[in-house]
Amino acid sequence: MATDKRTPTDKIKQMNALSLAYAGDSVYELYVRELILKKHPGARVSLLHKMGSSVSNCTFQSGLLEKLRSHLTDDEASIVKRGSNAKPHSFPRNASKPLYIEATAFEALLGYVYLSGDKERLMTIFELIKEDIEHELGSAGL
Repeated sequence: MATDKRTPTDKIKQMNALSLAYAGDSVYELYVRELILKKHPGARVSLLHKMGSSVSNCTFQSGLLEKLRSHLTDDEASIVKRGSNAKPHSFPRNASKPLYIEATAFEALLGYVYLSGDKERLMTIFELIKEDIEHELGSAGL
């Protein structure tokens, strides 16, 4: 019986881009919710949801990815490319396919970095986009 000699990082690099995006979506949502709750711990849940929705859409996430592109490592750029080439089975009605695909690539990037266990790199990425997120949250009524 053959044994799998791939390292955990190799296994993550070979994961399906949509699976990485599935993880990255959760990582991003948790980060956004933490930002919101730290600034507005007593806000109503309906307002919290409205604020989170303002930065959890494909148009905004696509813009975040564009900002990050020049800061990506070669491995991260490769994951983004795979995420951009992924073929989701469905698309939201209120989003264009190109923006949705770029948002998927953004989420795949976050999923890859998170699953790789590099929390320091993940926080670096979040620091690069934090100002944009906070600005948009402010525009959403914060």
